[in-house]
Amino acid sequence: MHNHNALLEIVDCTDHCAEGNKKDAQYIADTMKPHIIKIDPSKQCVDFVIFDGASNVQKGGKILEAYDPRITSVHGACHNASLVCQDVTEQPEVQLLVKLHKKFRNLFGSVRHGPHALFRKHSKQMNNGVYLGFVKPADTRMAGNLIALLRFLRLREALVATTVSVEFRKMKMPWAPFCAILQMDSLWRAIFALCRAMYAMLRLLRMADMKIPAMGKVRWMAFLTLNLVYS
Repeated sequence: MHNHNALLEIVDCTDHCAEGNKKDAQYIADTMKPHIIKIDPSKQCVDFVIFDGASNVQKGGKILEAYDPRITSVHGACHNASLVCQDVTEQPEVQLLVKLHKKFRNLFGSVRHGPHALFRKHSKQMNNGVYLGFVKPADTRMAGNLIALLRFLRLREALVATTVSVEFRKMKMPWAPFCAILQMDSLWRAIFALCRAMYAMLRLLRMADMKIPAMGKVRWMAFLTLNLVYS
């Protein structure tokens, strides 16, 4: 009853899915109910459940709320942070930065051998012999676009060195003039301002997704953030 962290059971859904069944909301709720009944048969103690952001588990939480009106179902800290990052990323100005990052990732990523090889050389020179490349956002990575922009900012020197080099000019790529935007301070100031504004949220997301217990740090950081916002 007083454990801060306790693993009650690991449910293997393989056989359930192999029979053509789905991990729907009712199945999620049915796997949770026995534990709730065992811990709190009189429905006096359990009043809070936390799930990730997947629709099936969120609906499972709603079923548990209907089973016991005392229960409130909410998103986990990492998914709350991810939802905030998603809302920020959907803003038109941020979408423009996301599209620019994608464009340059395609130009200097592994898709085009020549420009990639040149960028790789400059990236190693700027990072003590270690190649540092682009981050490709994925739907399964929380705040993937913001993390990718943070890496994009770190690659500034390598990208500028690549685009102003004689070797790059000799390639005579049709899209080479477009790369002049990488030399504009205003572009990097905009990316820096976004990354700085979202840094605390990314730190919170990192702490909420650690392999060791860190929710105490998450609560403390949330407390400090609220104090800064409302002070």
